[in-house]
Amino acid sequence: MVRIRTIVVLMAAFLLVSGVPTASAADAGLASGPLFHATSDHRQDRRNDRQVILPEPAGPLPIGTTLVHMVDRERVDPLAPAGGPRELMTQFWYPAFPVGRPAPYAQPQEAAAMERFYGLAPGAFVGATTHSLLDAPALPGRYPVVVFSHGLCAYRTDATAVAERLASIGYVVVALGATHESDAVEFPDGRLVSTADPTYRTAAQDPNNPLLATLQKPRVADVSFVLDELRKRLPHGLTRVVNLSRIGVFGHSFGGSTV
Repeated sequence: MVRIRTIVVLMAAFLLVSGVPTASAADAGLASGPLFHATSDHRQDRRNDRQVILPEPAGPLPIGTTLVHMVDRERVDPLAPAGGPRELMTQFWYPAFPVGRPAPYAQPQEAAAMERFYGLAPGAFVGATTHSLLDAPALPGRYPVVVFSHGLCAYRTDATAVAERLASIGYVVVALGATHESDAVEFPDGRLVSTADPTYRTAAQDPNNPLLATLQKPRVADVSFVLDELRKRLPHGLTRVVNLSRIGVFGHSFGGSTV
């Protein structure tokens, strides 16, 4: 088990630094909103004027991103209706060589689901790209690791703007999708796994709801499992660049309880 020195960072502080407006409905008992702004901007070459625009990362380093499917075969997923091992889709952002094509904001099925979930027009996420380069090789170095936990029933990509900013100044960011709680998680074999129980979405309306503890427990175990996995072989040279003596965890809304 990796020994963690946890740094609790308020999401609001990150947002003030990155210039991203907040949209959190979790305090009202709903899922928290994604950290982006969708607006018309003639300076961007976009397919439509509704597509998501992320702020330019402030740091000097090019950014890579990659998706990693992780399976914890020693743990039965407590939220999966059919049981089975706990599966996670994780996403990494990291300093990278400037090669490759811009990464999409989300996987195709996830992007379409997000538009419905957040009540945005078609094309807001589908086809939208980021400032990160898909599967780019990691830039040599030793970078602190920051783990991100999203809001209740939300998406691992909701803090993409923050993740890109941190990667651009020399961090490796790992975002976890809370499988069977998140509105939708797309796996490499094409499965789209949705929220297992609709009552999860409104659990935060009562801060004393015991369901919140039920949802928190697998999230905490997920973070521990993923940190252990960082010691193993990761793609694109990431294993060589993560500095496991410097680890922080932050969350958005309900995700903050993971810390």
